[in-house]
Amino acid sequence: MKDARKLLMERVNNYFKPELLNRLSQIVTFDPLSHDQLMEVVKIQMKNATDRVAKKGISLSASDAALDIILLKSYDPIYGARPIRRWVQNNVMTVISEMLIKKEAVKGSIICINATDDKKELKYDVVKKEVIDPPNEVPVSRDCNNEGDDDSAVESPTIETSRVPMLFGSFYARLTSVLC
Repeated sequence: MKDARKLLMERVNNYFKPELLNRLSQIVTFDPLSHDQLMEVVKIQMKNATDRVAKKGISLSASDAALDIILLKSYDPIYGARPIRRWVQNNVMTVISEMLIKKEAVKGSIICINATDDKKELKYDVVKKEVIDPPNEVPVSRDCNNEGDDDSAVESPTIETSRVPMLFGSFYARLTSVLC
């Protein structure tokens, strides 16, 4: 690592004038993030998405395979972890917003995000639960990986992200109003 820093500083000194370098207080070099560190960033972004849909009374869970796909599709070695948040917003939150608008997911539903069989895309399964009002009651969550003998009404529409177009304009305004 010291050799890499030395080589980098030689190139910086050759490229920039001493007047500019003198104005900088410090030059910091960064190590690339490890896979585990990047996975933690993905988990943080998905927790933010989970918190947003929880405000609507909907539970969200993502399998480890789904998190791997999110990392694979969103990571860019040039930009590091920065694109992960944007990818989750543009892909995961857009699909969930469409589900809310179409009433595929309603208050009390559980959205399970899993990997498709070919491990290249995400699929979204919705488990609908009846919600008993009063509003102070906490929705009961169900483990998405549990294929138990639950007698509740189950609907599982599947939407693949490869078919989700990037939508802007008035549709974005509707999505924002649904999630906020």
